[in-house]
Amino acid sequence: MAEYKLISADSHIVEPPDMYTGRIEPRFRDRAPKMERRKTPSGREYDAWVLDGMQVGTLGAVMQAGQRFEDPSQIDFLGVWEDVRKGGYDPHAMIKENEEDGVWGSCLQPSQGLFWYRIPDSELLTEICRVYNDWIADFCKPYPERLKGIGMLNVDDVNVGRQELERCKKLGLVGAFIPVSPLPDKPYSHPIYDRLWWTAQDLGLPLLLHIATPRNGVPGNNRLDPALAAADGLHLSRAAGFHQRLEVARRPAAERLLEAQHVRRVHGRRARRANARQDRRRDDAVG
Repeated sequence: MAEYKLISADSHIVEPPDMYTGRIEPRFRDRAPKMERRKTPSGREYDAWVLDGMQVGTLGAVMQAGQRFEDPSQIDFLGVWEDVRKGGYDPHAMIKENEEDGVWGSCLQPSQGLFWYRIPDSELLTEICRVYNDWIADFCKPYPERLKGIGMLNVDDVNVGRQELERCKKLGLVGAFIPVSPLPDKPYSHPIYDRLWWTAQDLGLPLLLHIATPRNGVPGNNRLDPALAAADGLHLSRAAGFHQRLEVARRPAAERLLEAQHVRRVHGRRARRANARQDRRRDDAVG
């Protein structure tokens, strides 16, 4: 009888307090995201991520996995580092906890890190992505067959994003996130991304979109609308016509709504792919 291994395709690590301050380039050290212990008006302590002096996220927000099934009334967005399960930031503990649940391996993605896509400073975002990619690669090293890391890309400058994707491959990562919506004047249907699509296809690395990761940071843009628009733009654009082996993955929350769009999208995709095949040439993308 065949032996099957259970793999979690949607596991999140929890970024440790010193992830960025200990690895970021010296010129960004004063601006590195850091975790601070704070208090509510009632005196309750909690840990928060701080960037440029502003609170940009609470640790408790990424500590609620499974709580809605166990006891939704206990969901709490405040928390302290001491309460984080060790498996969220230690690979040996993660493997042990996985085995307790009958899980053989995990595909790993960021938690707080996904919210950095809202940072206006493009160079700082690029450096934050680099730091995370190095950290998650180191996290997976003790168990390369059982822990697979997903990287992060800043695609404001497509060539910078493409080069970081190549580095992700060398680090042993198995895919990379791109923001669910890029800069407003650079939609994913734009031909400037062709170099990135070709690189992802040639490297065999899927690109992932996650809800609540808009690049432009417009209030209200954390809803599913950008995920739908970005996925439509990719499926109906040159990416679908020129890059037949390119994989784009949508994270779960958006997938249910995207299925409802499947029928209307298929017709447009077929028509555009047919048109793209008429004049498809590789040097259109890399020349």
